[in-house]
Amino acid sequence: NYEIQVVEREIERLEHSLLNDLIDESVYQSELSKLSSIILESDILDWLKHYFPDRYTDPFCKEIHSYLAKDLMHCPRSAVFAPRGCAKSSISCFGVPIYLALTSDRYNFFLNVQSTWSKARDMNYPIKKEFEENELLRRDYGVQVTKGRWTDTAIELKNGKCFKAVSIGTGIRGV
Repeated sequence: NYEIQVVEREIERLEHSLLNDLIDESVYQSELSKLSSIILESDILDWLKHYFPDRYTDPFCKEIHSYLAKDLMHCPRSAVFAPRGCAKSSISCFGVPIYLALTSDRYNFFLNVQSTWSKARDMNYPIKKEFEENELLRRDYGVQVTKGRWTDTAIELKNGKCFKAVSIGTGIRGV
């Protein structure tokens, strides 16, 4: 991938600058973090493992999980059938929406529809907590917490992206 090669050359330039005392350690770390996130963004599964190591502890099955993530990113109204325990919800309702909210301008609104209100809230709440507490996300993408809509079922990020959780049979207001 050409973009990754460019980033790798820029990392080499940074390392050279640090070794020759042209930049200080804090500038190096800051720039390295930005460049590293560009490389990570090229593979959503690597990105998920990096930013959410406690959530994605098992190895991904590249065939299933790459297909699932890419299918959702290109066709967001799709449904996927796979055996129980294959991380379908974890990837489709948690990982892919966060990834797209931070790395893409393609989507601005992420609607999570579940069979009950408590399931919908339980799917949205971890997303909210990650934006509040995940130091890696905050370091690489900035603080996204706002004073606006910030509840367990409705989240509006500083970058303007919104997450909403609803259940079947309830009104979808404010969408």
